[in-house]
Amino acid sequence: MKSFKYPILPLLFSVVFLSLSSCKKEGCTDETATNYDPDAKSGGECIYPPQNPNPVVSILEPLENIELSREIELSIDLSDDVGLSTATIVVSADALSGSGYYSTTRALSGTEESLELTAELPEVDMIGDHYILVTCVDVEGNETTEGKDFTVSDTEGPEVADSSNPSSVPYESGYPSLSFSVEFQDPGGVASFEFEFWAHRFLGNDPMFDTEHTENPVLIREGSEEYTVAAYASQSFEEDLNSLPIWFGDYWIDYTITDVSGNVTTGRLTGVID
Repeated sequence: MKSFKYPILPLLFSVVFLSLSSCKKEGCTDETATNYDPDAKSGGECIYPPQNPNPVVSILEPLENIELSREIELSIDLSDDVGLSTATIVVSADALSGSGYYSTTRALSGTEESLELTAELPEVDMIGDHYILVTCVDVEGNETTEGKDFTVSDTEGPEVADSSNPSSVPYESGYPSLSFSVEFQDPGGVASFEFEFWAHRFLGNDPMFDTEHTENPVLIREGSEEYTVAAYASQSFEEDLNSLPIWFGDYWIDYTITDVSGNVTTGRLTGVID
């Protein structure tokens, strides 16, 4: 019988090699990756889509409750995986029927940016509810809009910008010449200024002979002024205290300033005539 010899051994090696090759095929095996390969048998490099396809907007300031001021500080953090393009910020108020009193658009670059801005309030009553709206667009046109409500309150009294202690110019046959001034301002507006002029020792009708001394303070004069002003107005008060029955000794002026919200600021000016 005639016999044949087949190359069985080489054929077997080829099958084994192909099997091993298919088992070792490299590729990304993570189904969440953009380059996922269902035929891959071993881990390769995977490419993932951006975690945040749209920009991320974080409004840090203003806080939810802020004190009335002429300016509002804005702080905004922005980020995007592919790159930032622009940000538009609008601030509005209920006092303006929801209309915006501040608006700006800023060009951006990179994947992260922080904006520090200042919004100036109009000179009207701005106490109440406000709203900030931020719209951010990335380089691929993806857009995110984020808003935040905040409240502006008026809980602080007027600020004294400048004051002068009463100046005194005594003269031999009459009363000393006294005057004082106070400058003040308030972001919501000043309603009134009141003062009381006190002294420890004073004269009667005759400055040379009818002299009365007292250890207790005596109210020599008082006065007031009312204001009808717009918000943020600065005011001043000047008073001439000539011909008042005061001569030697200590004197002082206590004043009270009240704003349109009822907040009060008090102070004292002092002097001595010797």
